[in-house]
Amino acid sequence: MEKKFDVIIIGSGLTGGLAADHFTRQGKEVCIIERGGDYFPYTDDQWNTKFVKNVWSEEHINVQGSSRWVTVSQDDPYERVEIKTKNSEPAFLYNMKFGVGGSGAVWSGTAFRFKPNDFKLRSLYGVGEDWPVTYEELEPWYGKAENELGVSGADPFKLWPRQTPYPMPAFRQSYLDSVFDKYLGKAFPLMPVPAAVASKKYKGRGPCVGARSCVPFCPTEARYHPVQNHLGDALARKNCSLLKRSVVIGLNIDEKTDRINSVTVLPEHHPSFEVSGDIFILAANTIENTRLLLHSANKRFPEGLANRHGLVGKYFMSTGAFVWLLEFPEFTYPFRGRPITSVCAKYSDGKHRSTISAFLLEVWNIIWTHGGLYRYVDILVNDGHWGGTLVKKAEDQLRRTNITAPFEILPNRNNTISLDKNDKDHFGIPLPVSNIKWGTYEEGVKDFVEYAMRETAPEVNFEPFGFGINGNHPFGTYRMGNNPKEGVVDHNLKSFDHDNLYILGGGSFVTSTCFNPTLTIAALTLKCLDSIKL
Repeated sequence: MEKKFDVIIIGSGLTGGLAADHFTRQGKEVCIIERGGDYFPYTDDQWNTKFVKNVWSEEHINVQGSSRWVTVSQDDPYERVEIKTKNSEPAFLYNMKFGVGGSGAVWSGTAFRFKPNDFKLRSLYGVGEDWPVTYEELEPWYGKAENELGVSGADPFKLWPRQTPYPMPAFRQSYLDSVFDKYLGKAFPLMPVPAAVASKKYKGRGPCVGARSCVPFCPTEARYHPVQNHLGDALARKNCSLLKRSVVIGLNIDEKTDRINSVTVLPEHHPSFEVSGDIFILAANTIENTRLLLHSANKRFPEGLANRHGLVGKYFMSTGAFVWLLEFPEFTYPFRGRPITSVCAKYSDGKHRSTISAFLLEVWNIIWTHGGLYRYVDILVNDGHWGGTLVKKAEDQLRRTNITAPFEILPNRNNTISLDKNDKDHFGIPLPVSNIKWGTYEEGVKDFVEYAMRETAPEVNFEPFGFGINGNHPFGTYRMGNNPKEGVVDHNLKSFDHDNLYILGGGSFVTSTCFNPTLTIAALTLKCLDSIKL
């Protein structure tokens, strides 16, 4: 490809779509490079072997005899998502997706803002770090992001200072939520979950019909999807090019200026070639952006691009979670509506953050132990249960639910994403290695929640169901800073080392929170794009 572009965007997910739409509207020549292919689970043969094998899921397969884990396809190198774990307790198992639309094609739509105090943990609570940007500076971009993504929500407890209302009203809370509130609402008051899912018709989308198939697809297009929104709009313009099933295997610099001048691309069935441009935007995801920076090392930057001060790959974070199975004295009637319609955000901030993590409490309209009710009944019948015994066991299930407590993990320089140069993927790129642990600060959440449940509702039985690190929420690794010694990018996500390189996504976060990161990623992206002058 001989043509030189104004903007080259690596990745076609949420941030890549926003960037492509922004610059193509300005008439700029844009090239999007996407490792994966199309993701269309709407075809008549969607349940054929190929589809089922390659569709995104949260199933992780351990490669026997190794520390390698694979999500998605083991057979298609362009779709395969792999990570290795090292000294991680529990392991971070990578859930992102390659393909047109990226992980934006398969996310749940949850769209929280961060809280004002999330940006100044060190100043207020003596832990973590302060960000080089404040909530007040980001607030207008939160409002814009909510309108661009189409967020339905409400803030009954006035937890977030806002200049603009939600674009759409919140989803109705479930019957199960009302049962939870009856017993545990005093300790854990519930509010509706804000979601980039249309609760009424919005810009040609929705409304949601409660199909409960948000992941992997929404049948009414109520949930925000890059292909059906900004990315699709950009691709419809003549000044936007898309290279799919094409792997970027390196960023190349001008050794006199340290500016990025091209990327080396390896397309399917063709030899590699270079694509040159003026502005370069990394919009893959935290892991892949980090991996590409480290892999693009050269004589001037032997430890990787944008890494003059050795911060790329450091301070890796995610959202942790504890899970419980609850059984109530009365029916909860799970399996209705969206997977989650309510959360408790009371402990997402407060003085406790000086000693234990901020956390949410999510009330699920499903029961993870057996899947849906019909599946559970099938299991019981196959086990030989019938008549009154079958009814009793089914009724037991109708009294249950799962709750999760997502919590923040403090930044720690020893928590890292690195490369294993001795273990490479199909394209010769070293595999990423996750190394992350949490400590007593994070573990305090479990005791806090269990004590509150015992004291508030002793008649509700609960048992721990598990714990883990969310593979969908990688943060840090190219954190923001006020200067190059503090961070990899500035508050507009521009690299300190390369003045035409912008690195989007959760990797810029200075601290994690208990909230899903997507809306904050979108707000920071919109702020970044507005700062770029061509």
